[in-house]
Order: sequence, then C-alpha cells, then structure tokens
Amino acid sequence: MSIIINNNKNEISELIESSEDGNIRIWDFHNGNLLKKINITKNRLYGICLWNNEYLFVGCGDNYIKLVDLNSGNIIKELKSHKIYCITIKKLIHPFFGECLVSKGLFNDQIILWTIKN
Repeated sequence: MSIIINNNKNEISELIESSEDGNIRIWDFHNGNLLKKINITKNRLYGICLWNNEYLFVGCGDNYIKLVDLNSGNIIKELKSHKIYCITIKKLIHPFFGECLVSKGLFNDQIILWTIKN
C-alpha cells in the first residue's frame, strides 16, 4: 500500500512496504531479496513513516497508528488516530514542538499533529 526507502547504517538500501495482508516487508533495494517480514495486524496497513532509522509508524485498518521497532518487530505503542483508517503519515519539524508526526485519515477526516517525546 505504501513504500519508503531506508538507507540504513549497515549500508544496505532497504525498501520498506506496507501491505493489505497486515505485514511490513523489508527488501534489499539492490538485489530484491526479502530481508524481514513483520506481522503487525490482521487488518490492512496504509501509510508508513520511518522514524530515526529504527522505528516505523504504521497506519492500520483498525484506526490505530502503531509504532514498530524494526529490529525486534515488536509494537512499541499504539495511538488511537482517525475515524477511518490513517492513509498518510509524515515526519516534520515544527518550529515550536520539534520533531512531530502528522497523519491524515481517509476522505475528509481530520489531520492530526502528534508531538513525539523520546
């Protein structure tokens, strides 16, 4: 459903994808080998956002945004987000709040600004 490229610290360019079967798949961008598959939920996955090369925010069909540790595959946190599933998630730098996450639900659903504390 969504893809991003991660140039991680191991010098491997990774393609990270969310899918409608509830899995995150991480591929070696250059040779196409599957590096890791992480099962998140039984629901569809939509928007994804890489956070500091180690974590991934995932918009899920159960109306939650899940924070996933890419190394362990564990869900660290769940954020109740939108009335309808979250389709877009982006990281931004806010002049007052610093690093934030912005998410958008389907159709005319609201846009949410999340402040992220380390």
